[in-house]
Amino acid sequence: MGWVKPHLRQEDYQSAMTEFRLASDRLGYSRAFGEHRHEWLTQNFGLLTIGFAVLLTAIITLTTATRRLATTVRRGASANWLRPVGGILGDPIETFWELRERGSLWAVPILLLLACVVRLLSPTLMAFHMVSVPQVGEIWNLLTPYNLITYYHLRELDPDQVNILLEVVRVVGPWALWVVVSYGVGIIFEGEGSFRALLITSAYCLVPYILFMPPALAMTHVLTQDNRGLLDFIFNAIYLWCAVLFFIQTRTIHDFEFGRTVRMVATMAFGMAVLFGFVGLLYLIGSQMVHFAWEVLYETRVI
Repeated sequence: MGWVKPHLRQEDYQSAMTEFRLASDRLGYSRAFGEHRHEWLTQNFGLLTIGFAVLLTAIITLTTATRRLATTVRRGASANWLRPVGGILGDPIETFWELRERGSLWAVPILLLLACVVRLLSPTLMAFHMVSVPQVGEIWNLLTPYNLITYYHLRELDPDQVNILLEVVRVVGPWALWVVVSYGVGIIFEGEGSFRALLITSAYCLVPYILFMPPALAMTHVLTQDNRGLLDFIFNAIYLWCAVLFFIQTRTIHDFEFGRTVRMVATMAFGMAVLFGFVGLLYLIGSQMVHFAWEVLYETRVI
């Protein structure tokens, strides 16, 4: 910290940020960034006002263009997978009913690919000083959707920590497990959903993550760790939105009442936990066997 103090005393916050980043000091970087942000806003308030006006104009223009694009998409047959995206956000129940009858299978690989791209780009989109691991002080802190998912599954990473295959598996694996278990438990509960319908509608449940996670992550570049509560609220809202869509999907596709849907989702959660544990056990046994075989080969070569 001593080598950074001269930069802070001279109000050279950019140099201080560089030093903090080299030292992997996220908290110090965040504080220096907060001072730099305040200084920049003070000096560029007029420019910021003009930029806001331009942004507002661009949003209005983009909204008009989006409506025209939506009209064009409705007329085209090649983009059937794109039509329900807006419906999922506005009227998911009606959209799931439509997808159940005539959804496009092209939506599955396209939406899964987009979800994987968002996950792989997350470390790049997220600001260095905002990367953190949830602190489990009390059990209630862990039970929020974002903390629960981040602590156990989709951890926040630096770009150099990304393993492409592993991150793809982290996205596709639980989704595929949900589809398989939902179909199997649906048969037990005498649900009406076909495997094809579950496959398509489950892919559309990822739409909020695909659309809203990138701008939320990009927003970290103008926030500090003091604003982490706002960011966690947005992340929680995105994950909770996806969870609600999966619940609505289960109820709609299988044509269940609310109480029966709750029982089925609880059974699915138990089934997914059992399958996840079984796969994890197979992985541990397999890795131990490979390690043992490698040691035997190594000892044989040495002898």
